[in-house]
Amino acid sequence: MPEPYVPEQGFLYWLLTAAFIALGVFAIPSIGLYLLPIGLSLLVRGIKGRPRYGFWPPIPGVVLFFASFNLIGFAPAFWPTILVSVVIGVSGALLLRLALLRLGRTTYQLTTPPPGEV
Repeated sequence: MPEPYVPEQGFLYWLLTAAFIALGVFAIPSIGLYLLPIGLSLLVRGIKGRPRYGFWPPIPGVVLFFASFNLIGFAPAFWPTILVSVVIGVSGALLLRLALLRLGRTTYQLTTPPPGEV
């Protein structure tokens, strides 16, 4: 079955990406350290292509990384903390991507008629 039509990233996507990057740069001493990676990950995903479900997974992945790093970050070993934080962030992003793929496949099958039928 051919892949359904995927529209290009819209103006709102790039505006939100630019807002995350700008706030990340200007507020680097406080919350900018957390917003800048979100904006950069959205920038990379937008430039890389038009992923069907590429908008949401980077956001919770980066949020989970920083949340786990802050919660585990008081441990004396730095690199194990980074490794665990990366695993948690990537796992969260992949689980959300899988959930969106399953949800999208179900709604696509229920709402779109087969090709050739109107």
